[in-house]
This record gives sequence, C-alpha cells and structure tokens, in this order.
Amino acid sequence: MAQRHLYILRHGQTDYNLNRKIQGRGINAPLNETGRWQASQVAEVLREKPIERLYSSGMDRAIQTANIIGEVKGLDNSPHKELDEMDFGRLEGLDYNDDQVELQWLIQEWSKGNGQARTTGGESAIEVFERANTKFQELLAGADPDESLAFVLHGRLIRILMSQWMGLGYEGMSLFAHHNACINYLKWAPERVDEGQDGAEKNDFTQPNEAWHGEIQPSEARHGEIQPGEAPEGIPSQIYSDAFGHFEVVFLNEHAHAIPPEDGGSSEARR
Repeated sequence: MAQRHLYILRHGQTDYNLNRKIQGRGINAPLNETGRWQASQVAEVLREKPIERLYSSGMDRAIQTANIIGEVKGLDNSPHKELDEMDFGRLEGLDYNDDQVELQWLIQEWSKGNGQARTTGGESAIEVFERANTKFQELLAGADPDESLAFVLHGRLIRILMSQWMGLGYEGMSLFAHHNACINYLKWAPERVDEGQDGAEKNDFTQPNEAWHGEIQPSEARHGEIQPGEAPEGIPSQIYSDAFGHFEVVFLNEHAHAIPPEDGGSSEARR
C-alpha cells in the first residue's frame, strides 16, 4: 500500500498575530520580521525532508512562508484560494478582547460540535472544510502516490481539517494548537478503506463521513507513543493515531522556532 508523507504548516508571524488581533480570510497581512525568520528556520528543518510538491493558501502570509521554504527546497509554490483561512466576518481586525460575547459564543458552539455556527458576515466551519478539503483531495489526486507534499496553511483551517480527518467532530478542533510556523507531519494512506461497523466501508477521507463522525474520542487516541523511525527529526510532542490505523499525526513543536502565546503566538482565537 502506497504511503505518502504530508507536512501541514502554519504560516509565520504577522503583526496581527503579534498584537493579538484576529485576521481571518478578510485581512491579507504580510509576514513581519519575526515571521520571515520563522519561515527561514522551518525551511532549514525541512531542508533534508523528501518533499516533491509545495502548496499554500492564496493569502500573503502563507505564500511568503511557502516561498521562503521553496527557495531552500528548490520548489515552486502553488497557491490556492480554496485553502485560505476561515472568514471571521465582523470579528476580523478586532483585538482578542474587543468582542468577547460573539467570539466566546462561537468557541462554545464549536465545543458542542456545531459546525454551522458563524460570526456575523463570516463562514461556518462546515463551509471552510468543504472548500478546503475538496481542493486538498484534488491536489492529492494530482500527485504521484509516492510523492510527499507540504502545505502552508492557517491556524483555524488546520484545526478544522485535522478534526474532521480524524473523525473527532468539530468539537475536536481544540485539541490542535499551533504556533506560527509549526509543523504537522502526517503519514497518509489515501487509498485504504477498511470495513466498518455492520460491514459498512470506512471513509477514505475524500469526504466527511457522517456514519463515523465523532466516534473516535480523544481518550481513544494514542498520546506520546513515539517509536524509532516514526517521526522525522524534530521535537515531537504528541501522536494521535485514529482507531482504524489510517494515518498518524505527529505534532512537531519546533520550540526553538516558535513564538510563545505571550509574545503573539498561538491562541484559540488568533489566526
């Protein structure tokens, strides 16, 4: 069975990240000096990794991060607007504490698994997943089965994709925390379809599968069981492996390259 390696990265820091402001799809902020440095550092981490294709969203912060990686890897980046960050509507540009009511309501709805919740003028998690997952699967299908791919994306988008791919439901988004320029490493066997309950075929991740939605709980996943050869070089902090063996996700928190939350790094709301 062919297995490919995927590297899902978050873009480097912007001034909006630094100043704790919500970006989203509507704010096309460039990398700041720290963000460019982060991108150069993560490029060095990936220098010797076997990556044949490089993709990003259509937003400047992701494109700039990918271009810096591409210079080191000798790859041209291919941007796609379908991989853009979630549109946060009227919350975009606000400080984290500017509108606690609507923002906290949104986070609470996500924690209940409500993928239809949205801010005023914004997108729902379901809409974001549908546009991004469709493009993601299209790009996977267009690559050779043995090619490894890198994607430079956004914090909320990565949470949405990961939680759905792993069958954790939208309430599982909070399990995935991302510093700027972090790396998520996936071993992916896209053609594998297992037999599920009552003889039903388990989803092969080309579409969300309602029959299995939410049946894999965080407590059922493996944590920290890193075996020799499972992870690329780096500082792996967690492994989640879905109960059916389709793939495993190794979170590489490259601590030397990450900006802590108090200095503008990852948080539940900042993108």
